[in-house]
Amino acid sequence: MNSMKITTFAAVLAMSQLVTYSLPLSAAGTQAAVQQSVPAVYLVRQTQSLLPDALMVHWTMPAATVDIYRAETPDKKTMKKIASDVRGNSYLIQSDTQNRPYIYVQPAGQQGHWAAERVLPLQGGVNFRDLGGYPSQSGGTVVWGKLFRSGTMTDLTSADYQYLSALQIRTMCDFRSREELMTEPTLYKNFAPEAQMLVRDYSMQEMMAGSTMQAFGKITTREQAIEVFSGFYRQGPERFSTQFKQMFEQLLAGKVPLAVNCSAGKDRTGMASALILSALNVPRQTIVNDYALSEKVYDFSLREMKKHAKAGDKKDSPHNQFMQAMKPEVIQVMMGTDPALIQAMFDQLEKDYGSVDVYLEQKLGLDQAKLQQLRQMYLEA
Repeated sequence: MNSMKITTFAAVLAMSQLVTYSLPLSAAGTQAAVQQSVPAVYLVRQTQSLLPDALMVHWTMPAATVDIYRAETPDKKTMKKIASDVRGNSYLIQSDTQNRPYIYVQPAGQQGHWAAERVLPLQGGVNFRDLGGYPSQSGGTVVWGKLFRSGTMTDLTSADYQYLSALQIRTMCDFRSREELMTEPTLYKNFAPEAQMLVRDYSMQEMMAGSTMQAFGKITTREQAIEVFSGFYRQGPERFSTQFKQMFEQLLAGKVPLAVNCSAGKDRTGMASALILSALNVPRQTIVNDYALSEKVYDFSLREMKKHAKAGDKKDSPHNQFMQAMKPEVIQVMMGTDPALIQAMFDQLEKDYGSVDVYLEQKLGLDQAKLQQLRQMYLEA
């Protein structure tokens, strides 16, 4: 397989572009929480004729009335009441599209709950979103504003840097290869000057060379594409175990907020995020749906086209010829987040270790005491 095809495969892993789309807790998180009767709050961006920028606040806590608060961070010290004694289970609030508020719903005499929009409002962000709000089988929900996942940050604007600076990110775990780091460097000093960077020096071209690329070049159906691409996910927990272990060490040390990223923010980042949520005992289906969310909120192909147009690629370039030779259903798998892919990672872990928890303990050093510590730190009642 020639180097052009190897580079193309690496580029496919880097695809992601923000499109106008908003979801509540997650496409699946809402249903999962309802099924488990977990008290929770969700936000859904609305388009109203009289209120064009609006958020619908919806809650599942049984209560006669609730008070609703708004804050810039999920901290009770900063929240301001915006509504009192609200009846029912939903409330419409005005929202500035340039900001991302945290909403706290407090039932009378009960524990309140935070919520926020999952995707961060970044002009040049790529799949940058919050892992907060997901219900855990250990009780409570994942804290907001501490655990983030993202794609490449090379297109961030000055306004984005200002927004991200307020997050005070302390750890950035970048899973990209040396080729990707050189092509799209992250100017993290512009928004997280004190953050510790966790990177590993490896070559994507070398990793994807050989039999994997030969098999990839022969794909003609969606089923074949999923089968071959699943190999990347099956090997991921071993390939990136050193960084995964460092990532969890930072979490245990409280070095948060923490952001994990790769190029598209869906494959390597998807595996890292799935392991974090697994350690916090979030239901498997919710984790799978969080993984699948990327292709629902981002147009991967659009960014890929813009990227190569910016680089000056012509219609008859080797890259475009390679992509044009592929069937649409194959490209869709490469650019998407089919649940079968992340499920392949879980299947391999269960085959090799018996369970995800055993992998976390034997490979990443997370025994039950450390898992309990993580849950105490990153789950809220």
